[in-house]
Amino acid sequence: MAVKVDDTVIEEAKALARFPYLAEFDPEAATTAVREVVKEAGSPVGPESLLQNVFLKLGWDKSETPAGAQDGEEEKDEEAADEDGEGGEGEAADEGEGAGAGEDEEDEDEEAKAAREAAAAAAAAPPVVSNNAMDVWKVLVGPDEAAEADVRAVMARMAVRLRGYGEPQLRFATGVMEGEGGTGLSEADLWAAITACAPRPLEGVQLTHLRRLWRTAETWLPALPEEEEAAEEEEGAAEAMAAAKQALEEAKAGPRRVTSESWLGLLAEDEFAASLLLPEVEVPKEDAPEGGADEDAEDEDE
Repeated sequence: MAVKVDDTVIEEAKALARFPYLAEFDPEAATTAVREVVKEAGSPVGPESLLQNVFLKLGWDKSETPAGAQDGEEEKDEEAADEDGEGGEGEAADEGEGAGAGEDEEDEDEEAKAAREAAAAAAAAPPVVSNNAMDVWKVLVGPDEAAEADVRAVMARMAVRLRGYGEPQLRFATGVMEGEGGTGLSEADLWAAITACAPRPLEGVQLTHLRRLWRTAETWLPALPEEEEAAEEEEGAAEAMAAAKQALEEAKAGPRRVTSESWLGLLAEDEFAASLLLPEVEVPKEDAPEGGADEDAEDEDE
């Protein structure tokens, strides 16, 4: 059965398509940035500034002091040093120097005054800041700047609007929810990832099945590749088999917890759960031709 993408999701995807920098979305870099911001903030929940910190790390927002401000400060320091030097020399100089020297000092004073005024104006200028994060925040969270949201969930929703539904976006969502170092997923964090990445509303028996899957995820162990002997004869397969065996032994020895990897591994082995969360569904970013979508649907029904 074809999945109908929610109208709100489509409208949000169209809005995000107006921001060309989002075409550079890299799940790996975004995961690292989100984890760093959450670690620095001490909480994933906060105002728009959390999202802006993620954007700053990704280079989607800029925050820098104008070059003139720094140059002005350096000129100001140099002038102060020159004035101190001139003062010392003035005390030791002969008071009977001619009028020409006095005119030079007046010119220098005017130049120094102009330089100081320019430096003060540059230092007072506000930092140059681009706030692309606010545009995305307004699309995915709302126009209220005082609102708070989980920045991990916001990024997961953004990934779906940009790339559509499917395993890569679910992997990204569980990865940012899990945090740094494979510390594990709480049930609440996993449900937040599922909510952001499920291509259709979940209810009844579907929710019950996923909750049961969650309970078994703690005891899940990675499977070894099939046909071990034949696989080892293939180029590079021996190294893959060794890595798989090591991962299995580490999973057996380590504390049992639900990680992004264990959840996705278990999900892939469960046909019903996979049918709920892993279908690849494109999110339309352009309006369909009038009557085109309906006519296609009717053709499929026939």
